[in-house]
Amino acid sequence: MHIVTVSMNELDRETSMPVIGAESKEQRVFLDDENVDMHLRNSLNGKKVGDAINYVAETTDENTQPPTYRVTVTDIQKVVPAEFTNEFVATVTGDKFHTTEELREDIHKQLLAYFEQASRESVENQLVDQLVKGHEFEVPGTLVHAVVHQLFDDFKKHNEGAPGLENVTAHDLEHEFKPAAERIVKWELIRDYIIEAEQIELTDADADAAAGKYGLTEDQMRTLMRQNRGISDQLLAEKAVQTLVDYAIITDVNVAQ
Repeated sequence: MHIVTVSMNELDRETSMPVIGAESKEQRVFLDDENVDMHLRNSLNGKKVGDAINYVAETTDENTQPPTYRVTVTDIQKVVPAEFTNEFVATVTGDKFHTTEELREDIHKQLLAYFEQASRESVENQLVDQLVKGHEFEVPGTLVHAVVHQLFDDFKKHNEGAPGLENVTAHDLEHEFKPAAERIVKWELIRDYIIEAEQIELTDADADAAAGKYGLTEDQMRTLMRQNRGISDQLLAEKAVQTLVDYAIITDVNVAQ
């Protein structure tokens, strides 16, 4: 339960001396944070201000030799948990809540909402999986190819800055994305058929409900729906899934904590 401030200087691999001209980096390390490299935390444990260690940084590239740093402790602070009082609650919530009970109740509501959403998503995914597995048909290759590129674009956005990513193409990872792309395309075709067969349409009530969900006025929501067909398509898709949920027989089960 200590935060250690360190100064890190990269060492030359041949001489084990600090690299000339390289700037030192300051970093704060919470010794109880499991997301921080265990070797660094263990090496700092028990050290005092002025102590120094050599630290080999983590690397995800097996073909690259990780850099070594001379790590010097410059400051140590002990973390002392605050008392859970009404004053503490008012401070950390910016006066949104004023008592510990109010905060506990809000946390309880948030947890309920989270697990209700997770439960709903689980039900929806199971329904989609069953429909996709239960209908065997050839999906258009052009649609699958387009979805593969969409998945690849999302992959690049989530891994922006990763070394070597600029040299990777959608073709290189097509075998990884193709099964997911085929499932997406198949589900979208099935969903469109359900919308047509069930004659599912958006109503004013659907637009009003969406406005409340996204924190917009009803007029703002209708304007967005007119300007962006994708929003209407998304709401229609959600309504189709809700139709499936209404048809489904759902059995609650106890899940081990």
